[in-house]
Amino acid sequence: MRNPEQTRFKLVATATQLLLTKGSEGLRVDEVAATACVNKRMIYHYFENKEGLHQAVLQSQVELLVDHADVLSSGVKAFLTEHFTLRANKLGEGKALKLESNANSGVAGSTTITQQSLQTAGLIVLRALLDKRQFAVRLSSADWASLVQGLMALALPQLSEVDEVAAIIDNISERTLTQKPRYTLQAQHRFSE
Repeated sequence: MRNPEQTRFKLVATATQLLLTKGSEGLRVDEVAATACVNKRMIYHYFENKEGLHQAVLQSQVELLVDHADVLSSGVKAFLTEHFTLRANKLGEGKALKLESNANSGVAGSTTITQQSLQTAGLIVLRALLDKRQFAVRLSSADWASLVQGLMALALPQLSEVDEVAAIIDNISERTLTQKPRYTLQAQHRFSE
């Protein structure tokens, strides 16, 4: 007997792992179906197309961040929720893409949120925001800084504290053009006799 929620969860979990390793350009419907051991038609049944599946993954990751990422401010959480909801609505995704909380953890039947699942969510959402050039929702400069710092702290655990990320961002933004290294190419000619 088929369980539609379990099938949907498997597809979203598989697509999440593929997005993490290959990015949005590497997400292929055939590969998702084969890896999840699900008929390819089920992707079209549940999500209409590849973009619908991608949006389902993004919304599940945003929900995870909004519910469990303490590093993000309330303004950032509202922005992420609104931005990805507007984006899904633009693409004709009228149905809700809500997944169970255990689906967000990456392990079926588990309700605990691991650092790894938050790192995955941070990476996927950060990539999605970097791919997007224009945003329909406005965000203050303080919230932009909080968004970048928070997502980088989640996505890059080797930077243990948000303060370290802020110092790196400040260091990069304070450099002028004269401080950046300049490279010149010089042709070298070799003549053999």
